[in-house]
Amino acid sequence: RTLIAMKRAYPKRVTLILGNRDVNKMRFTSELAETELSDEALDDVPGPYWDPKAPSPAEYLRKMVVAEQSKAAAESNAAEGETEVSEEQISQANTLVNRLKWMLKHTMGSDGDLQRRALELGYIKKLAGESEGEPVSEEEAARSFVASVSDGGMMTELLDLGELAVIIGSSLFVHGGIIGNGFRNGEDTVVGFVPGHWWRYEEVDEWVKQLNMWKDQEIAQWIAEPKWRPGARHAAREW
Repeated sequence: RTLIAMKRAYPKRVTLILGNRDVNKMRFTSELAETELSDEALDDVPGPYWDPKAPSPAEYLRKMVVAEQSKAAAESNAAEGETEVSEEQISQANTLVNRLKWMLKHTMGSDGDLQRRALELGYIKKLAGESEGEPVSEEEAARSFVASVSDGGMMTELLDLGELAVIIGSSLFVHGGIIGNGFRNGEDTVVGFVPGHWWRYEEVDEWVKQLNMWKDQEIAQWIAEPKWRPGARHAAREW
């Protein structure tokens, strides 16, 4: 919120560079929609394609139930036998909180962010005189993630105001690298290329302009259509 306020107050002096941990929050509007959290949709969601060892949401929830059963058995000094997990138990575990935990841990590299958000919201409430500063519930923290990317939400506004690249003086500012050896068609740099354009922009100024125009179009389309279209969930299995 501080960055947004600074950008609003000094639009020509403040530049917000968007990175992957900003842009990937756009996933929340589709993947955490109520229709996608249904039990019927659970088995359609695969694990992240870039990490073969990571579980799918269904596998993650099953392991979570098993862990809770083992903990309960240990606390009651009961003999730990073969653990069976019912579909009803999976359904009970299939909550917004647990699905968000899976996303943060296994697809965003942000394990623990939900707990940190709960602490942050508790501190904010204390400053507002609404609490003693204790962490809010995980449910409230999870809802704040979803609210942040809603129409008018904090992250939505940040994504709208931010840029993918900017030139200040003679320096180019971006998040991440622009030179490497893993780009498409054997290219060793991404400078000059804009998604959806087959040609390359030779002038860096024009490339930055076109890249940010593309970002603005994508953000506008996402705001207008924040959820997946019918059938998109099944396409995700092709990851």
